[in-house]
Amino acid sequence: MCYSHVKSMKIQAQEPFCNCDCYVNLHRKMNRMQVCVIDKDTKKRKTFLFSKYLMCVKEKRMLLPSEEVDHIDNNKTNDSIDNLQILSPNENRKKQASGRSKISIVCDNCKNQFTRERRQVIHKPSGHRKFCSRNCQHQFHSRVA
Repeated sequence: MCYSHVKSMKIQAQEPFCNCDCYVNLHRKMNRMQVCVIDKDTKKRKTFLFSKYLMCVKEKRMLLPSEEVDHIDNNKTNDSIDNLQILSPNENRKKQASGRSKISIVCDNCKNQFTRERRQVIHKPSGHRKFCSRNCQHQFHSRVA
């Protein structure tokens, strides 16, 4: 469902939010939908991502602090209920880490081959050195100086 044109829209409250007024809006910086839930009795307000709201409604309960909502296809804007699953924080981190690509590099000091995640490697013009450890980096620069 696309809400990109919506500033704030009241939605029908469902279990476990029956005693609340619920409003959905677009968080512009994250470009993701969020829900503002206002308790009718206490007037307390809570805001969280739309994906979490959908899982709470599906499960008919509030999620535990030890539960996170994960997007199966890794597209954070796809809030289809079929694309959402509950994972522990550990499982979620492992899933995110497994999707990162690794590259093989040769250390400029010891000539051993090592791997790094692509996002950790600085791609600069030739002449930029790559080291497997700070110790190798220190040894290399001590010899050169």
